[in-house]
Amino acid sequence: MTFVERTDPAARGFRMLVPDVRGREFATRTIVVPNVPVSPAARLNLRVWALHSSGERFTLSFASGGRTIAQNSFTTGPDGFFTVGDLMHEFPQLAGRKLTADVIITLDGDDRLWAFITATDNATNLPRLLLPRAGGS
Repeated sequence: MTFVERTDPAARGFRMLVPDVRGREFATRTIVVPNVPVSPAARLNLRVWALHSSGERFTLSFASGGRTIAQNSFTTGPDGFFTVGDLMHEFPQLAGRKLTADVIITLDGDDRLWAFITATDNATNLPRLLLPRAGGS
């Protein structure tokens, strides 16, 4: 396990546990991060890893109420990693909305992937870790 700790006075001793991830936990095609808050009150930071490839293309969808409400494609870097610090900038159609959605990440190729999202409260600047549902496909 890894702990992320803020040491500034405003954090009031904030610590967040980030679990170790083993290769077997990387999904072969699709992973879902459930119950992601989409709101102007939070910044969403996405991090995605492809296990073996660089330049792996994937599609990220927001689903709410049983339907896809936004979708975009991205590519991991040469190290197989991708991050975006404010996911809503990549999905302007969600700007100003307030809802809870599942984030579905689907790999276009044959590699394996893992991801998580942090939702940082804009008022407190403290993050909440959102992990993928166990048993991705």
